Amino acid sequence: PSSTQAPRSAVADDPPGEVVFQLDAQGRLTHLSPPWAELTGYSVEESLGHPGWHYVHPEDRPLYAELGRRLAAEACEVRKRELRYLTRQGGTRWCEVYLRPVHEADGTYLGLRGILHDATERREAQEALARRERYLSALVEIQQRLLGVGSADNLFARLMQPLGESSGASRVYAFEAHRSQDGELLVSQRAEWCAPGIPAELANPELQNLALEKVLPRWYELMSRGQAISGPVKDFPPEEQELLAPQGIRSLLALPLWVHGTLAGFIGFDNCVDERPWDKLEVDLLQATTGAISLSLEHRQAERDRDRHAGQHEGDEEAEDDGGVHRAGEETRDAAEEHELRCDPGRADAHDAAAKRLAKRHRIRHDPGP
Repeated sequence: PSSTQAPRSAVADDPPGEVVFQLDAQGRLTHLSPPWAELTGYSVEESLGHPGWHYVHPEDRPLYAELGRRLAAEACEVRKRELRYLTRQGGTRWCEVYLRPVHEADGTYLGLRGILHDATERREAQEALARRERYLSALVEIQQRLLGVGSADNLFARLMQPLGESSGASRVYAFEAHRSQDGELLVSQRAEWCAPGIPAELANPELQNLALEKVLPRWYELMSRGQAISGPVKDFPPEEQELLAPQGIRSLLALPLWVHGTLAGFIGFDNCVDERPWDKLEVDLLQATTGAISLSLEHRQAERDRDRHAGQHEGDEEAEDDGGVHRAGEETRDAAEEHELRCDPGRADAHDAAAKRLAKRHRIRHDPGP
């Protein structure tokens, strides 16, 4: 149909399976075909009359507005653009958008008409492949960084950025497990990376000395079995939502760290933009990364234990050396007194006193008990 036809005749015959839509000159929806409800979860009736941009992802609205201005001014046709549309469930659907302007015979601009084709599966497959490549590159980079971390360095701080950039998360953080004075298991946040525009939580006092078993018992139980925590926050227990929702977290993934069979902490990935789930490929690749981090933590602990044992051994050797010097001094005095007795046997009183001292020292050395 010509772009000079009226809006209603332009959409009289909607192709089956496609979302056909019509916008008036103010950008309001005046027509939607039935597949719209299946695509977005919004009914046709409740959507008509709303601005078309209302259903477009916020990050794609500038492009949507630019297309509308261009078509209204230049009377040209847009063959295809890809935009994200919002769903009632809080998710997004990728759509190929085909647009063309509609004018009256006298050239008066009436609005736009177009077709939406669901391209979500294709885009998700492309993005999954791209994510896999990013994760593999990040795993290599993290292993290289682990090799360059000294025993006194903050290991976690060096790893947050590559994990955040590769995962596409809004926020990535590391919690380390430690014990209170009475032996209770606590976790404290040690490092964090945030995407632009995402507030940091590293200074949040509620995330320090957190009694994991009491505050997040489900996390403690699952992580103690080596399992991950994953999903939309809205599906978590209410007590967990109370802690997570104020941080703007919509979905998350938390992977435990194990050192010599003991829970040593966890790495967390927050999504604060949407409720995008973490697929199996992502979880598997991130678990390989946390496995490398756990192995590095084991090596650091082994080095500390070795240094501590070496220090104790040196202390024992020094004590032995001191004892040897003391014994050598006593033996020297013994030899001097024996020489004096041999050289001056006529002094009976001196002889008896020296003999008693020698006998006493000999008895103490060979029988040090009370």
